[in-house]
Formats: sequence, C-alpha cells, structure tokens
Amino acid sequence: DLKDRGNDFAFNSGAAGYILSRVTMKRLGKKWSEKDPECTAENAPAFIQGNPGLVTARCLSHILHVSALDTRDEYGRHRFHAFGLVRVIAGKVDDWYNKKHETLDGVLGVDNVHHHKLQSGTLCCAPRTVSFHYVEGSETRSLFEVRKRLKEEPTISDDELKKFMQKVWPAERKEIGFYAHGLPNDDSTSWENILQVMRMISSNEHIDGLDNMAGVHC
Repeated sequence: DLKDRGNDFAFNSGAAGYILSRVTMKRLGKKWSEKDPECTAENAPAFIQGNPGLVTARCLSHILHVSALDTRDEYGRHRFHAFGLVRVIAGKVDDWYNKKHETLDGVLGVDNVHHHKLQSGTLCCAPRTVSFHYVEGSETRSLFEVRKRLKEEPTISDDELKKFMQKVWPAERKEIGFYAHGLPNDDSTSWENILQVMRMISSNEHIDGLDNMAGVHC
C-alpha cells in the first residue's frame, strides 16, 4: 500500500499485484463499462493518466468505497513485493519506494513497531509470500526450480541449497534484467538470509490460502 502526493486515497502497488474480491471485480468492471469519469483516465490529470494503478485506486475509493488494506503478516513482513528476492532481502530498493511508505501510519493506521517501513533480512518476506516484481523470465524459472526442490527435499543442507541456487540462478546482466540484483559472491554473509528466506517461503507447512498463489510479476 502506498500514499501518493496530493491524492486523498491510498493505492496498492500494481507492480507487486493485489487481490480483489470477485464482487469488487464485478463492480469495477461495471464502472469501466459505464465509462465512469472517476474510473477511467480520459478526464484525469496527466499524472494519473500515466498511472493506471492510481485510476483504479481512485475508482475503488471514491466510487466503490473500497479501501486498501494492510496485507503484511502479524510480524510486519510483506506478502507482495515490488522488487525481486535478492533486493528485497538486502533492503536495497529504490528511494521512491521507501518514501511512499513514510505516510502510511495516517492511511492504514498507526504501526507502533515498524511505522510501515520496509524490513530487510529474514523480516522482509512473509512465509505466505504471494509475488515478486521486476523479475525476468530466467529468474522466474530459477525461483520456481528452487522452491520446487525445497518442497520435494525440505531437509536439503544449506550448502547443497546454495550450490543449487548458484547453478540455476541467472548470472549475466541480460538475464537478470535491469532492476533485479544477482546472487551475492560465494563468501558473502548475505547467503544466510537468502537461504533462510527461501526455506521460509517454500515450506510445505504454508501450502494453503495465499501460498497457492506464490509467483512472480515481470
């Protein structure tokens, strides 16, 4: 959830994706069909016209009276990630994204622990993580393969898991993509967090509800 400049509504980052109820989706589709001015970009300010997520958020808030919800878990860990796995764990996301979270106490309610600030390390990601954004095809397939291996072989050692990730994960910039970060060097201390988070988001103990939707957004 983000709060944008000059607007009186919060919006969910379309980059990471979000979930709408079936009823809300039907109501939203109806407003689009009716070309409701609050739900289309045609008569909106130029900035909103170039951001379909803002158009949708304005329609949900002003017309359908549907508010964005805090989708983090009870420990403040996010389920929807606007950046890839390695960047999220390292906490190396863009400044604009960090700043968008600074006003969320006034939007989603006061968070006395984190004040809605993004967490890093093993606190970055909820076990029931749903999606990662800015992930190219090669990393998408690698993430799938690693999660599949962990579900089939949950007792695999950290050393074996690390070697498997190094084997299947893209290493060339053209495969990683512009926004993603590659895996760290072999001797980096970041590996402990990466392996722990991979185990956490791949655990068979969490295969229900949102877990069945775990995936990526390119």
